[in-house]
Amino acid sequence: MQNFTVYNQTDEERLRAIVIVVDNFDVVRESGPEMEEFFTRLSRDGAGLGIFLIITATRVNGVKYSILNNFKIKIAGYLFDATEASALVGKSSYKLPEIRGRALVKTVNVNIMQVYTMVKFENDIEYNQKIKELIGRIAAKYPDRRAPRIPVLPEQFRYEMLSDFADGREPFDLAVGLEVESVTRAGFTRDQSPFVIIGETAKGKTNMLKVLLCQIAGSGTAYVFDSAAMGLYPCREKEGIVYVQDEDEFEDFMDRMKRLCAERKLRCRQALEEDDAMTPTAYYRTEDAVYIVIDDMDKFLADGSAFGEELYHVMTDAAECGVGIIVTVHSARLKGYDALSKWVKAASHGLVLSPQGTLNIFPVRVQREYPQMGRGLLFHNGEYVTVQLPECGK
Repeated sequence: MQNFTVYNQTDEERLRAIVIVVDNFDVVRESGPEMEEFFTRLSRDGAGLGIFLIITATRVNGVKYSILNNFKIKIAGYLFDATEASALVGKSSYKLPEIRGRALVKTVNVNIMQVYTMVKFENDIEYNQKIKELIGRIAAKYPDRRAPRIPVLPEQFRYEMLSDFADGREPFDLAVGLEVESVTRAGFTRDQSPFVIIGETAKGKTNMLKVLLCQIAGSGTAYVFDSAAMGLYPCREKEGIVYVQDEDEFEDFMDRMKRLCAERKLRCRQALEEDDAMTPTAYYRTEDAVYIVIDDMDKFLADGSAFGEELYHVMTDAAECGVGIIVTVHSARLKGYDALSKWVKAASHGLVLSPQGTLNIFPVRVQREYPQMGRGLLFHNGEYVTVQLPECGK
């Protein structure tokens, strides 16, 4: 059984009832006294908060009486020892017959009930198989609708699992991970550039770029500038990835960006003339997704030093024209005072993976809020949330 946390609820979530189901309460007891104490409080106080608990157990002694007494409705199926059923539901004038599916139910009084089954079956294997088939038919009938998941953070979070949490209504282009409190995907848009990923050595900066490039591949174009360690080299074979290595390719990149920006600005002016309600930001959102991905801003500045101020103008023009710019910065570096470095240091959107040293690009309220390994602080205009980050081996 996975560990889980009770998260803060939004006003909208408080209006919905939450049902927690525990199949075989023995698992809770095996998880230790802290987990059992948590369920004791949950069974006592949960209903008043709109949180309802349903549990099953193979024996009465598998659940503490302090928990059992908090349940108003109890169901006892057939048990070899009839006294155990009485211990659960109380004294009854009925005797439970040996008929499959019959059970005693305690509401106000004790009565006999017949358990409803979802499918016809002869044994447990057949039951499990037919339930899976039923779920498949329901999923095929309602392909665009999914039941809301219970907010549980995965213990091991791999990139392949990230799509499982998508709901189709996300207001961002690229996801960086799961917001810890709501267990929903969080990310950023192309117009929130530059998006700066800052952290110390071996804190997951290159891993996060791999996560983002996997999402870009096949749906957009990304110009990739790798670090000296060449951690992004395997990504060069992905569809839409342009891996820039030498000076000639750097110069070609500059020419492409200049042409792209000029063409987009021209189309934008035409769109604004045709539609008074259109804005440049809204128009650039309609253009194809293009990204500039830089692993190690210091190396990028050194490689592009021959272009001087021109590099700054190309990068800022690209950002204004809807090109997503994603940059990683080592917390102990980026000490330059050139225009491009100042532009990156003034970023309002980014991901903090460790203490920022002297850079302090993003305002973290207190030192203890800096994330542990595998998590980050996702910033948007001075506000931030803690996110769990996926591991990407691609």
